[in-house]
Amino acid sequence: MNFKYLKKAAISVSYQNHQYLKNRHSQHLEAGALNTVPAEKGMHVAVVGAGFAGLGTAYHLLNLGANVTIFDPCSVGTGGASAVAAGLLHPLSPRGKLSWKGVDGFQATLELVKQADLALEQAGLGSCIACRSIIRPFFNQQHQDMFSHLKLPQWVIPMSAETFFNKIGGPSSAVGACQIRGALAVDSPRYLQGLWMSCLQQNTSGRSVTWVHQHIPDPWQLFEMNSKTVHFDAVVVAAGAGVMNMEGLTENLGLKLVRGQTLHYDAKQVALSDSLLCGEYLMPKGNVLIGGATSEYARVDSQPDIQFAVSELSSKLEELLPTLKGVSPLLCQAGVRVISRRTNIGKIPVTQQIVNHNTAEKMLWVFSGLGARGLLYHALLGKYLATTIVNALNK
Repeated sequence: MNFKYLKKAAISVSYQNHQYLKNRHSQHLEAGALNTVPAEKGMHVAVVGAGFAGLGTAYHLLNLGANVTIFDPCSVGTGGASAVAAGLLHPLSPRGKLSWKGVDGFQATLELVKQADLALEQAGLGSCIACRSIIRPFFNQQHQDMFSHLKLPQWVIPMSAETFFNKIGGPSSAVGACQIRGALAVDSPRYLQGLWMSCLQQNTSGRSVTWVHQHIPDPWQLFEMNSKTVHFDAVVVAAGAGVMNMEGLTENLGLKLVRGQTLHYDAKQVALSDSLLCGEYLMPKGNVLIGGATSEYARVDSQPDIQFAVSELSSKLEELLPTLKGVSPLLCQAGVRVISRRTNIGKIPVTQQIVNHNTAEKMLWVFSGLGARGLLYHALLGKYLATTIVNALNK
């Protein structure tokens, strides 16, 4: 696989049609993932950002034998949208269809969750899995009919209204529900912590991983830092919302920002053992019950606004769980996500090589636009991207 071919393999989903996406991404990049060879000795890749996309890519780069330096000013699991993500892991779209690359993404993330859990357990920190059940209630006959007509018995378990009422501990306006097979609710900050620990476990002779607590406003400057002690062969920018402030990287990628806020309730006041998902969601996580999320396009800062979040979410969350009525939230969290332009197969993340005519020989990639499905896609696309980079540098 040569360098010219790999540049063609990059996807910029904001203006591609379905066939282009099939040809450019799922065939070319996946083929590269299946035909990889270990990284040549001394290969060094910088990863800017340590959320889902950054750590997922770093893990696979290390697995292929590359050295990795991560640049992120925050501690692991404490910054960016990934740290406040709901962590609902399943392969279905809101209409109950399989998402683009949904099964592959689901399986790839399950493998990383397994590795993160092993690292956490070895350190005595417990599991990153908060809940092992996601239920999708139906609040009108149209939704129930839509799911009942789907031929996905391997993913959906029908549930009567009465069974659902028993699950949530009281009556509801739901006319039925279904449980998503194999779905998990992941504690996102703890998962990121476990994934980083799993990266550290690959810190063996011949490969290394380092975390530099530093903000990188211009990733091209990382190539200028090259010296006898550090030399970056490639740079991956997975900086979440921060990528939008980096000049020359996102102008033609069709990306935009959206803020999401969640409300946290005292789980002692409202008992719930299963995650609920129907547009909005409720997820039990230890001593708290997390409800979300808003979608705010007009305001894209990460400062929580609990008054606005309550006005937007409370009635919808109470429909999901009537016993929540009258319960005040403990706190509000906010995060800013990057989303891509909608296509006829949904909003697909961007993995795009950026070519700078002044530094044409430098390999810089942007991995962004994961939106609300970062947990589903980061492992699979991180593997594809890591493999593409290693193959190109080997050539």
